[in-house]
Amino acid sequence: YSTGSVTATGAYVDYVGGLAGYNSGAITNSYWDTETSGKATSAGGTGLTTVEMMTMASFTNWDIANSGGAGTVWRIYEGQTYPLLTSFLTPLTVTADNVSKTYDGTTDGIGAIYSPLTPDMSNILGTLSYTGAVKDVGSYTITPGGLYSNQQGYDISYVDGALTVNPAPLTITADNKSKVYGDANPALTAAYSGLKGTDTSAVVSGLTLNTAATTGSNVGSYTITAADGTAANYTITFANGALTITAAPSTASTSTQTTTSSVSTILDMYQIMDTENITDIKNFNDTVVSAGTPHAELFTAKAVNYEIEQTVFGYQPPKEDTFSVEDEGKKDKTKSK
Repeated sequence: YSTGSVTATGAYVDYVGGLAGYNSGAITNSYWDTETSGKATSAGGTGLTTVEMMTMASFTNWDIANSGGAGTVWRIYEGQTYPLLTSFLTPLTVTADNVSKTYDGTTDGIGAIYSPLTPDMSNILGTLSYTGAVKDVGSYTITPGGLYSNQQGYDISYVDGALTVNPAPLTITADNKSKVYGDANPALTAAYSGLKGTDTSAVVSGLTLNTAATTGSNVGSYTITAADGTAANYTITFANGALTITAAPSTASTSTQTTTSSVSTILDMYQIMDTENITDIKNFNDTVVSAGTPHAELFTAKAVNYEIEQTVFGYQPPKEDTFSVEDEGKKDKTKSK
């Protein structure tokens, strides 16, 4: 075959062709590049475009192969080279590494081994690439490719490798929350630690965040549980958070005066006369204070879910005077003895 530019001058100008300028016999299985030669005609042979000259199927009846190690007369790198004589090429095997890696959101970390180990890279062209390399968790066959050679280089063969991608660890922690007694629970959220690449929390499905606390739950700390979430490329560990319920502000007053001094005890020297909201009041042993409790026990009483604002310390209201603990329109009335 011929790929060079063809020109002629003088007496030979009429004897110019892409492959042959003059021929008295038959030329078969022979080709020229009509683009690089600048000639569309020839005294024999078949004219092909440059693309066709780099396609194995164009060379009918040739002993040619487009893969390494075939032992044919000709070797072509499909779409990259014209046919190369195999006898001038050195065998070279490129073997993809067997790789086991933790998911990182990429296909990085894949390599190959050359045999012989130190080829002349000036005669190896192209870019080594891999088909079958997947970033997601699983087991895959990796096939190397993408390299080709010039006539002074190599007959390149490829050997597959194995890629195993294992799940990455991911921790999902329920965020700590707080609220005031009587308020609705805040929206429950979580933090993610260990997401890879461009992954976001959207890769996790089915996550549930729950707490036993309700609007009416008493002051205290309640567990927020994270559970049930799954993600294809991760092994998930869940960590709980806490919902802290703090006391709601309330007001205790007499018929004559009120103070905003916040204390945690019920006014001493009084007796509970009404049972409305009685479960909100306990003594320091966490025993519910019943209606009619004598003032000696009320001295050690406490409001569980409220911050009681009482009258000025030391003030003793007159007999029959009353005070109230107000919350959302409800009153617990007490009366002096």
